[in-house]
Amino acid sequence: SWRISPGWNAVTVRAISSLVRSSRPPSTGWWAAHSFPHPPLALGPRQPCSCTAAGLENGWRRADGARAGYGRGVRIPLPIDDALPEVRRVLESHGALVLEAPPGSGKTTRVPLLVAELAVGPVWVLEPRRVAARAAAQRVSDELGEPVGQSVGYAMRLDRRESAATRVLYVTEALLTRRLDDLDELGGIVLDEFHERSIHTDVALAWVRQVRRTRPGLKLVVMSATLDGEAVARFLDCPRVRAEGRRFPVEIRHFGRKDERPLEVRVSAAVRSVTGNVLAFLPGVGEIERAAALLADFDVA
Repeated sequence: SWRISPGWNAVTVRAISSLVRSSRPPSTGWWAAHSFPHPPLALGPRQPCSCTAAGLENGWRRADGARAGYGRGVRIPLPIDDALPEVRRVLESHGALVLEAPPGSGKTTRVPLLVAELAVGPVWVLEPRRVAARAAAQRVSDELGEPVGQSVGYAMRLDRRESAATRVLYVTEALLTRRLDDLDELGGIVLDEFHERSIHTDVALAWVRQVRRTRPGLKLVVMSATLDGEAVARFLDCPRVRAEGRRFPVEIRHFGRKDERPLEVRVSAAVRSVTGNVLAFLPGVGEIERAAALLADFDVA
């Protein structure tokens, strides 16, 4: 089935697979560029440094009908933005919170930057999968107009991109478990997608709670879209914050006719037959690349 949003004025094909590279955000009519004051990596008094978003000339262009595209240094508004003032208030008063926000609200990319702004020391963000850690680090770095490994990086087994300037580091579960003894160097920890429970996330949560008894300045955020937040909040003795998502009207069409053509040919034909944004689910990177090649000449303006 195809889900089509008639309100969007550009055609975007998003292919979800185990090798997600980067996603293109939906078109909006206005933009916001922000600066994030971050303390240095080493412990001690906080000193602001500028990570101002730049490069708007390479961002989305839609008013003049030019081809829309995601540009470096462009920070689009997301649903989680409305909840960030409350997140800030709770972190400043309690140091820990449980955040419940639906998928696509922007919690993975926006909340760690806020935690880094409040924390004294670097912030680690726990992701359950390697591809999620890489994609999140790339997206946040793009929004800051920086390459991965400067203010924002990632670390996992046999692959890492970080530097002495890295303030936010996306890490995988096993790596965090192996580096629990390094928590004294950190200013904050974000446990993302906590509903995907594992021995690593449970150990990390229990260990961080223990460390916060002697280091109450260590910031902790537990995030999920489907989490039983009340139970975790009781365990941590901290408040819960809920954020709303964003809904778009969709039209559902079914192409039920039997079609013997290759999958990428059918996907290409379906995309060309509709107006609006199209979300396409394909089984693997091969199908994604072949479908993209067939759509290379398609004018999305």
